[in-house]
Amino acid sequence: MRPKRESWSPLDFYEAAHVPAADDQTALSIEIPELSATLYPYQKKTIQWLLKREGVCWNVSGPDSVSSIEDLPAPQDADGAYSFRKVRDPLATGRPLYVSHLYHAITTDLAPFQHAEQSVRGGILAEEMGLGKTIEIIGLITLHRRSLTEKVVYTGEGEELLTTGATLIVTPDSLRQQWMEELERHAPHLKVRYYPGRKHVKTDAEEELRVDLASQDVVITTYPILSAEVHFAMKPPRDLVVKKEICLDEAQMIESGVTGAAAVARVLPRINAWGVTGTPVKNDVKDLYGLLEFLRYEPYASSAQVWRALTESHKTLFRSLFESIALRHTKQLVRHEIAVPPQKRFVITLPFTAVEEQYYGEMFKKMARRCGMNTLGAPLQTKWTLEDYENEMRTWLNRLRQSALHPEIVQRRTTGRKVGPMRTVEEVLDAMIEQSDNDIRNDHRAYLQTRLTHGQMLENSPRVKEALEIWETVKESAAVLVVECRQELKLVLEELSAMGKSAASVSALSTRDDASASVYDDEGEADDGTSNPRVGEARAKLRHALEVLHKATFFCANAIFQIKSNSDMTEPDSDEFKKLQQLEDAEYGKAQDIRREILSDGHDRAMSLIEKLGRQAHNQTFVEIPELVYTEMKGLESGPPLEMLERLHGILNEQANRIDEWRETVIQLLCQALIDQESEVEVTGEEFMDSTKIQEELIVHVQVLRAAIADRQEAISGLENQLIKHETRVSLAAAENGDGPAPEKLLALYRLRDEVKPSPDDYGSLRRVVSDLRAVASRLPKDGTGGRASTEGEIVHRHIRATQAHITSQTKVATALEREVDRFTSAMNARVEYYRQLQAVSDSVAPYEGPNDDQAIAACVTSEERHQIKLGSAKAKHRYYTATGMLPEANKNQVARTSGIYSHFSADKLAQINDIELASLSFGTKIDTLVRHILWLRESDPGAKFRSFLEILGAAFDLYKIGFSTIDRPNGITRFKGDPGIECFMLHGRANSSGLNLVNASHVFLCEPLLNTALELQAIARVDRIGQKNETTVWLYLIEGSVEESIYNLSVKRRIDHMGQSSKAKSKDSTPEIQEPTLEAANTLELEQASLNRLMSRDKNAGEAVAAEDLWECLFGQVSQRITADVTDGIIEEDDV
Repeated sequence: MRPKRESWSPLDFYEAAHVPAADDQTALSIEIPELSATLYPYQKKTIQWLLKREGVCWNVSGPDSVSSIEDLPAPQDADGAYSFRKVRDPLATGRPLYVSHLYHAITTDLAPFQHAEQSVRGGILAEEMGLGKTIEIIGLITLHRRSLTEKVVYTGEGEELLTTGATLIVTPDSLRQQWMEELERHAPHLKVRYYPGRKHVKTDAEEELRVDLASQDVVITTYPILSAEVHFAMKPPRDLVVKKEICLDEAQMIESGVTGAAAVARVLPRINAWGVTGTPVKNDVKDLYGLLEFLRYEPYASSAQVWRALTESHKTLFRSLFESIALRHTKQLVRHEIAVPPQKRFVITLPFTAVEEQYYGEMFKKMARRCGMNTLGAPLQTKWTLEDYENEMRTWLNRLRQSALHPEIVQRRTTGRKVGPMRTVEEVLDAMIEQSDNDIRNDHRAYLQTRLTHGQMLENSPRVKEALEIWETVKESAAVLVVECRQELKLVLEELSAMGKSAASVSALSTRDDASASVYDDEGEADDGTSNPRVGEARAKLRHALEVLHKATFFCANAIFQIKSNSDMTEPDSDEFKKLQQLEDAEYGKAQDIRREILSDGHDRAMSLIEKLGRQAHNQTFVEIPELVYTEMKGLESGPPLEMLERLHGILNEQANRIDEWRETVIQLLCQALIDQESEVEVTGEEFMDSTKIQEELIVHVQVLRAAIADRQEAISGLENQLIKHETRVSLAAAENGDGPAPEKLLALYRLRDEVKPSPDDYGSLRRVVSDLRAVASRLPKDGTGGRASTEGEIVHRHIRATQAHITSQTKVATALEREVDRFTSAMNARVEYYRQLQAVSDSVAPYEGPNDDQAIAACVTSEERHQIKLGSAKAKHRYYTATGMLPEANKNQVARTSGIYSHFSADKLAQINDIELASLSFGTKIDTLVRHILWLRESDPGAKFRSFLEILGAAFDLYKIGFSTIDRPNGITRFKGDPGIECFMLHGRANSSGLNLVNASHVFLCEPLLNTALELQAIARVDRIGQKNETTVWLYLIEGSVEESIYNLSVKRRIDHMGQSSKAKSKDSTPEIQEPTLEAANTLELEQASLNRLMSRDKNAGEAVAAEDLWECLFGQVSQRITADVTDGIIEEDDV
């Protein structure tokens, strides 16, 4: 029967790990004079256990440390083996019979299984982080110094292996220097060498390196280096070294067993093997498989089936196994033994600045709408389910958390802006005001467009006068908008001019009402200022405003025409009729002027390029393709390559003629006159459609020109243009199916191109001819006696020089032809863009063809009112932003709260922090307060060093001359420890900081609350650990009324639940004080229960992972009722728009 699967968690390992007996007097007598550090009692018991796992033990009677080590007695014949039980032999043979349900085995001989257990030397040192695993390993190395009896041993395959008493320590790269420093400080008598990898060792120095490493006590390397050695390790050379022991620091890095480092560590020759890690289980107990592989614990290391069975259905056997090979102390167990200075914890609640509060409030409202809820977290639909909105809620929770840190983080994520310095709050406010101004323009334009449509529904009816009244009001509003846009563009251009940049000439589309002009460079590229984003944006705004004004003016002229032409409204030939006629003509004239201004930019650009092509055609200044002239002389041996050269010259000359024909056709098509807006030619509205035929013919001619020029380049150099080849293949395939521009014309042109294409197989290339001629020259005699060979040589060298000259000249011409085709393309695109704009303007005043019954008109009026409300909301928001920029500095009276875990901070000291004056620049409430806090600590706690969490702080730290380093910078850790000018160390949640020792720091700043407390505890443990000499302080910053407050409350509630406290006390102010031992126990439980690999989101742009069932609580827990009232009341709810 298949064993029942059991429920597992990381606690199954942590509870199974061995804890030495408290009364082990032999272990407590351990003394290591060579070790400069004083060992705590639990560390001595740990070292005794480490020694026993290596087959030796501490002997109390020894005169010195080294001689106090003796071998353990060989194990007596045991009547059992792991997982086996003795059963009655059904055959009554008298032999013992053993059964293992784990191995699915029955045997009468336990010897192989017993040998497998006894051959495992080493194990897993899993002390809780901060308890001194490093010093315990150094103590083991110092005590158990192996004496070598043989310098060389041989493997079963006959390979020579050098033996050594050295210990190999493999560590993350970030901890390498820390290991070197700890060994130097605590065991200076040990010989230590860093191994940089074989790729940094010269081949002739390998033997010297091997001997040097074998003479060391400790060799240190890193996981990346070990991974790079995988190919050497899998095929062992004869210079391998048998080491006393291998120690993997932060051994959880080989949990899968499939990495290069894991593969190398598994096969390296050694006597003992140790996995050192405070967090061996990151997700679940299956993570331990890589460690058993490294320890070579059979059969688990080679049988995935046995390991799977053990970790699914044999929990008792699992615990028994790891009780024998793993050891773990927790801080709770040994707190009474160690002397770590006390730690204080404070949470400081900060208010948003006015700008941040507005930004966050708007984001919160958008979040609620996108997640199908109101701002109190109530679903807007009865069928709302978490599954439908989980991804949306997760995305918005991440954005809200980022905005609570600084609005710029969200903007960088959503807009993709990754370059440039971090913006201050004032700069963010300027951006928000600018965006608000754009929103007003867009909303205003949408409102006016709706009004125009309303008028169209009323024209051609007895209500045409109502339509005229609507259009007149729209025209007045649009005219004001145009004036504003002109002024904005003028200011932008003047500002650029004042900055010394080349300002674009101000055309009708720019700042004037009548004339138009554009400046173009020699290549026909317009210098119209659009290369500057601000100028381009301002021009676009003006164009949109002019489009609305054009429609309103044209519609007014139409309405006047209808009123004039309706005899029921106007008597023919009356004074009123004549007055309306004049007014109609004036309005149509104004509409034509506005349309001309809208099209002026595109018209000017296209005409500039067309006129330039016309001047070139008139002056015959286009690229001229020189004719290739062949010299008739040829020799006997040079005959074949020269015949090829003759044929190649002929086909290239034919091709040049064909290229000239196509260029002339393209120029003629491009130089066809545009419809002149000032002429009397009537615009039909079909100009864009008519131009497409010319456009298609232009496209196919340009395509074949590019292909022919590429053919010519190939015939010159012998190199094929793969891009042109691909484009040609795609175009021909489409044309054969009747797709693409002018397919029949394209196929015909490509057939003509093939007629003059110099095929490489038939014609070769000019470079090939040169190569063949040089080969001929190399075969000719060089005795200089004259005769046929000398004449042949002269002919060959003459042709080589001439052909090389042709290659140079023809290459220049082909390159010039490519540039010329690019200019053709620019002119072609300018033409079609002009006609596209012309078509768009014509379409914009086309007669209304939609429904115009009473229901449709009512719907339009409703939409009009909705746009008006939205416009009013945008204007109110803009007024608020503008007023915000003039508000006094935000209230700096931050409040220090208490939760039982985090305590009160002195109000007087908090006031001192708030009173520190910063420069006028502000980076937001959280960053500003952090800067003030660090500046205050600089004065009140001289010599203290601090660490931070966010990269964003760097800009503020640089501004206020606060020296800092980060874990991501080269030598960042070393600088923080050794450079007195470095006051802060920044560590982010994704950093591999396990094992990092930062006891020179005494303050930890947590810039945001974390739901997964294990992340917080790991960060704090870098400072709060053995070796810390100063009292430490943890400062947790959170923003009041934000998701940070909800996350903090939920996190505290869970930690209190772990402590067995009442979970009813949710208020931070009402939570009772918690005793330190109780908190210590809860912290240990938190770390042991956490699946560490799953604490951070897989999305690298996001932060910590949040379970689906926690999303609502994090978003709305105690926040939704605290969104600032004057923000939500001062701005009309967009939900109602």
